[in-house]
Amino acid sequence: MQSTGKKLLACSLAAAVMSITGTALAGQEPYVATVGQDSGDSDGLFTNPADPKRQLSFYVSPKIWQFTQHDCTPDGATAGEFFASYVGQNATGAQRAITQPEICDTAGQTFGGFVFRGNWNARVTAGNPGSYRWRIIFPKKPNGPINLVLQCGILKKQAFSSSGFGFHAVKQCAGYTGERTVAPCGSLQEPVGSITPGRLPTLTAVALTSFGSVPLYADPNPGTYGNGGVALTPGSTGYSALHTRIALKACQDKTIILRLPQDPYFLEQGDSIEVTLNVPSSNDVDIYCHRDSLKVQGIGEPNC
Repeated sequence: MQSTGKKLLACSLAAAVMSITGTALAGQEPYVATVGQDSGDSDGLFTNPADPKRQLSFYVSPKIWQFTQHDCTPDGATAGEFFASYVGQNATGAQRAITQPEICDTAGQTFGGFVFRGNWNARVTAGNPGSYRWRIIFPKKPNGPINLVLQCGILKKQAFSSSGFGFHAVKQCAGYTGERTVAPCGSLQEPVGSITPGRLPTLTAVALTSFGSVPLYADPNPGTYGNGGVALTPGSTGYSALHTRIALKACQDKTIILRLPQDPYFLEQGDSIEVTLNVPSSNDVDIYCHRDSLKVQGIGEPNC
């Protein structure tokens, strides 16, 4: 009996150690999230033709792909996540943005219809106000600042549709928000490299938690990362969304670093972030964004 008791005690201790060790090993790890179910399977996203997000492989390298995973929601549900795009001052009465192919795929073909890698895009044409909205679930409990990584196609106005360049337009007529251009692909009317702030899109970001909607703040990057930050919600103290302008370059990543909200508004796995990119009518380039143009990245706690 004594021997049996010792064995039981040893087994209990071993189980406890394994439990503690497992928890410790869980630690923190990178996460990458997009609209829709984020798959952490070894190769499902790349090889499964039935996966509606299979084209994500065009936007995410194998290195980044390691850190995508299924959203830890009941049955893997992604209810509430969405991507929407509009042409007009706001969503009320506004029209959906024009559906276009992925202009960042320089190998795309136009013979017999569009053939290209990546997603269908929504275009907000130069001279028209519009907006893009993403809502994404946090697949892990964020631990530290959150990175918003935006990548959209930016062309001189009418470059894809009217210039005759087609999928080669981005190699001839690449643009950046805030510039002034001549249709369809002419020289700049202002000094090369200049940005007109009033032509830049503005960014709004809020966290949706069990406590309600929580304002998010961005650190200037590069910056001091001290107290303060730039408010990314209308009506917040500090800079309003109208002053939170963002310069995007054709087919290249732009990163915005967000601070975590303070207690009791801390974020948990399963909470969401909603990001809106507002394009003013003074914008002078064609902007192409899609559901995977926004990636939410950071360090989180594996809790599922």
